[in-house]
Amino acid sequence: MKPTPDHRIEGSLSHMNPTRQVVLAQLTMGLAIAVLAGGCAPAGSRTEHRPLTPADFANPLTQAPPPATVPPAEPSQEELKPPLPAEELPSAALATPPGRRDLVLDAMVGQVNGHPIYTNTVFDPIEQQMVRLGQDLPRLEFRQQVEALVISQLRRIVTERLLLGEAERDLSEQEQQALRNVLKELREQTIRQFGQGVSGLADQRLRREANQTLDEKMEETRQGLLIERFIARKLYPKIHVSRRDVDRYYRTHKDLYHTPPGRLLRMIAVTNSREADLIDQQLAEGVPFAKVATGKINRYKPDQGGLFDEKPVPGNQIFANEQLNQALVNLEPGEHSPRIEIGRQYRWVFLEAKTEAQGKSLRDVQLTIHRELRRQQRQELTREYERQLFARGSFDPIEDMAATLIDVAMSRYAKSQ
Repeated sequence: MKPTPDHRIEGSLSHMNPTRQVVLAQLTMGLAIAVLAGGCAPAGSRTEHRPLTPADFANPLTQAPPPATVPPAEPSQEELKPPLPAEELPSAALATPPGRRDLVLDAMVGQVNGHPIYTNTVFDPIEQQMVRLGQDLPRLEFRQQVEALVISQLRRIVTERLLLGEAERDLSEQEQQALRNVLKELREQTIRQFGQGVSGLADQRLRREANQTLDEKMEETRQGLLIERFIARKLYPKIHVSRRDVDRYYRTHKDLYHTPPGRLLRMIAVTNSREADLIDQQLAEGVPFAKVATGKINRYKPDQGGLFDEKPVPGNQIFANEQLNQALVNLEPGEHSPRIEIGRQYRWVFLEAKTEAQGKSLRDVQLTIHRELRRQQRQELTREYERQLFARGSFDPIEDMAATLIDVAMSRYAKSQ
């Protein structure tokens, strides 16, 4: 029996290259707005499955800005952690002598739904990191770091390919034709953008700037469009946030939207009376407190000018010592306390600024809360969908693939023993 997964699909999309992220982010925005405009069906209700049209794959690069409405939540960035089947992976394909880089990079290390995973597919996005780590770290630390990188890459690849398989099977013939039409338009636009209308020039520029061919870029775009459309179609209609949900969240999280009054403080601490006399002299001469606090004799954060905290500190019982707390009571912004002897130290506290209490009304934050609640619902729906996805998916154990790849990385990038 396969274990239950505990990760998010959204994480697989966070590893895409920047161009693809922009395209997919814009597409996701458009799809989510369309869902909101039509209303979200309550969970468990039946969603109409209409035929796909080219409008469903509208070119996100040429769309007008979306209307001012509640946008979808940003995808979470948590790392994917899919479950693994118990099948064994043959590793003979990578039993290649050190130095045979071309053969190792082309070796097959496993499969997802019958489609092979090659070594270069995993290594290419992280090779520069592995080279740098191999130069900087001892072998044991290098192995630990590379293990995390390799497993993360494998999880991303497995997740995206399982999703892609589901997304492709979800398309009818008519919908496939609509997708082809959109991709044709995107290809022509890419050729104009990168090659001034000449496909050969576009291919050369993409190889030079993005390390991919024109065909590879379009295949990446196709997969991204399919996955985004599939997730939006399967999950978004089940997301529903009511006004009552927003009101409840606001009432139970008031600390997030109401800031109490606070003080921005600095402090100086020295360890003997001679140094204390010098501090008193500088302050009496009008030297700014922050400048005095940067002196070498100050024992309290001299590199930060004695700054107590980067943010205003609320309350009246700020310090563990009551003398310091009492010294704050009558200080106005720009004033400092007299010398205070505490044990073997002498201290001064300075009030740089006061902040008033601030609060945000429900009207001010309702869209923010709406997005957060949608994000939470999407996570819950995604976890449930993942359990189903990985239960029926076919892929080789990630641990087995990772073990083979880590051995290759150790022989190639780690320091010599």
